[in-house]
This record gives sequence, C-alpha cells and structure tokens, in this order.
Amino acid sequence: VLLFDWNWFKPPLERYISQKTKREFRISDLHVRPGLTPTIRLRDVYFSNAPWATDKAMAKIEQLEFSVSLRDLPDKVLVPRAALTKPDLVFERMPDDRRNWVLSDPSDTSPSKLRISTLSVDHGHLRYMDHGEPFQLDIQGSTFDPESEPKTRNADAPPSNNRYSTQYTFSGKYHDAGFSGTALTGEVLSFQESGVPFPIKGSLVAGTTRLEVEGTIADAANISGIDAWLHIEGRTLANLYPFLLLPLPASPPYQLQGHLVLKGNRYTMDDLAGRIGSTDVTGQGAYVAKQPRPLLTGKLHSKLLNMADLGPMIGIETKGL
Repeated sequence: VLLFDWNWFKPPLERYISQKTKREFRISDLHVRPGLTPTIRLRDVYFSNAPWATDKAMAKIEQLEFSVSLRDLPDKVLVPRAALTKPDLVFERMPDDRRNWVLSDPSDTSPSKLRISTLSVDHGHLRYMDHGEPFQLDIQGSTFDPESEPKTRNADAPPSNNRYSTQYTFSGKYHDAGFSGTALTGEVLSFQESGVPFPIKGSLVAGTTRLEVEGTIADAANISGIDAWLHIEGRTLANLYPFLLLPLPASPPYQLQGHLVLKGNRYTMDDLAGRIGSTDVTGQGAYVAKQPRPLLTGKLHSKLLNMADLGPMIGIETKGL
C-alpha cells in the first residue's frame, strides 16, 4: 500500500467527478494516505463552475490536501482538516438561492452535507458574490514567518508576534456601501461546526465606521463563539448590523470600546467605555437572540448625560430635547 501509485485512479476519478457533477474536473497528481481518516493530496486541481455562474472556473488550486472522516459517512462529509496552496476560488449565490458550491445539482437549494472543521491557506484568493443581498467580498491570504511580522508592521517596532502566521486583506460591498480591511490569524482556522477558537487581530473601514478587533473567534464560516476586545467608532450604531449582526438602534456619532463575548445565542459587552454624541458612557450590555423578539439590555453610567443621545436606544421620544 505504501508503494502503490495512486495515479492509476486519477483518470477514473476525473471521469467519475465530472460525470457526477456535470462539470469538468482534472488533476495532475493523486496521493492517498489510508486509514480511518484518510488524507488525500491533489495537485493542479481544476474544477469548472456551474453553467449559470459568472466565471468559467470555480476552483483552481496548486495543491489541495485534506482528510475525510469515514465514520461520519454517509450522513455528512466531515473534513477535519483542509490545507490549500495557491487556491483561486469563486463562490456565487443567486437571488433564487442557487449556489455554485452545491455539487450534486446546480439548482439544489438544500443544506450541504459538506463540513470543514479547520482550514489553512497559503497565497490564496477567494471571491464571494451574493446577488440576493447584494454582497461582494474579495479576500487574499497568505502565511508568513511569525518571527518577522508582515510588512504592514512598523519596521522600527520590536518583534512581538507569537500568535499570528497568516495575513488576510479583504474588500467588498454590502448593497452600495464599500468596506475594506486586514486581519491576522493563526495558521489554521476553525471553519465550521468545530467550536475551536482561533486568534485574530484586524481592522475594518466602511464609510464612516471604523472597527478594530483583537481576540479569538470560533468557526469562520458560521461564527459560534467570540471573545475579543473591540474599538468601534462611527456616525451611528445602526450601521454596525452588517458587521456584528446586532440590530442596534440609531444614535449620534459614537466612539466605544469593550470586551465582546458570544456564547450560544447571547452577546455580552463588558468594560464598555466611550462616548455617544456628547454623552460619556461606561458599563455593560447584552443582546440575546430569542423568540418572539430579541432582547437588548444594558447598564450604563454617565457623568454628563444628554437624553437626546441615548433616548432612541431606550425608546424615548427625543424630538425637541
């Protein structure tokens, strides 16, 4: 088994996937390390896009290495680890919920059985287009030597990195609002349904909104946990919804910082400090996503309170104040 040339299976594998998905699939090299969780390595991967999609190719990858949990088949395809070298990926969703990453049938809108627990990327490029929102995202990421932080670090500053080894730059649009930013993470991200936190340090600019974050996040594809320090400033708290997914009320210009934690369906913000309009605030807040309606609570202190600043947050009519 150790000496077996797995490339004997390359032509039938290419034919099988191409016929099964109705898309062109080809590779230049195949290697498998057997076991209950086998590891598969593919080189020069090409996978064409859905016929209705914008780009010709959905994926072009110099090397793809991943493991598969045989114990979880056929209920789901669990990938405990995936590592991509020089991937160029395009994900696209149409207004009728067709998704190009659903491989069985391009018009299938049922939940995917694929689950990726951890993911690492070297010199990667990913584009995501959601024509229903509309939402566009362009990400480039690559690993670097942790001993010398990426070029964005001040050259005169002493080396201080012992957590981060991958840098991402991103830009995009949400409806007509553009945004951009950078992020540092560990080499491996928890991606989906793992609950494993990974370190992150990043910044985002979207119009008048600026956000800086440092801490840990679990599961990048569908965030299941947050433990991070935030610094946020902008024209109104209501503009934060696309980034924090919290339906905050309208407010005057603000500048806030605090410790954000997500556990289950509960967000908490402790050690909150800053200003909303002309009002200084300290304290804590919480948001719980529940039925029939979400609940937002807070305990705030102020040395100089202007009710016109905080009235909309607690349902008080402030016109004329």
